[in-house]
Amino acid sequence: MAADGPRPGYRALTDAEKLVQAAQGQALVGDLKAVVRVNPTQPFTTLKDAVTNLLPFHVFGSEYNGADLTATPESAGGVQSAQDEAEVAELLAEVEDVGLRLAVIEQRLAVQQQRGATSAADRLGWAQHLAEEAAARAAPASTANTGMAGAAGTGQQALTQQQTLMLLQRQMQLQQLQQQQHLAQQQKQQQQQQQQQQQQQQQQQQQQQQQQQQRPM
Repeated sequence: MAADGPRPGYRALTDAEKLVQAAQGQALVGDLKAVVRVNPTQPFTTLKDAVTNLLPFHVFGSEYNGADLTATPESAGGVQSAQDEAEVAELLAEVEDVGLRLAVIEQRLAVQQQRGATSAADRLGWAQHLAEEAAARAAPASTANTGMAGAAGTGQQALTQQQTLMLLQRQMQLQQLQQQQHLAQQQKQQQQQQQQQQQQQQQQQQQQQQQQQQRPM
């Protein structure tokens, strides 16, 4: 029997390498036993149960790279995809901030319109000014970046203009509604005055009839 030792062309393993090799062999044997024990007629109850029975991950799991798992031709890699998602989230936050600012502006305009402090032209001009100011605050601080930042700025400017037009339309609708309410109140007051006049006339007629009845024949 040949003596135990390294094969020709192979160096002898160190004690640490022997321990690692033995541990990997035990893990591989355990994975093979787990696969053999899988019952194809019994469904898995949990995700952990399925992974434990179907995925021999002890030995071969370390060979996979986490970045490769998310890399696709469409996203050009998981890192680039994460950057794109972050930029989109930032743009959405800026658009939401502009919407909140415009809502505050609209509320202020409604309060001023109820008080009658300014004319309609002044209010619309003030709305335009505040909308432009909100868009300027939400714009990127640096204009050197091109590509997606430029497209985002153009889209944001178009969105701000659209929201400004919607704000002006709401103001006109609010003004028309207030005019209609004012006319309805005037008509109601006129009807009440007419009813009061009719009641007064009826009372006068009743008094006259009573006076005529009280006169001696």
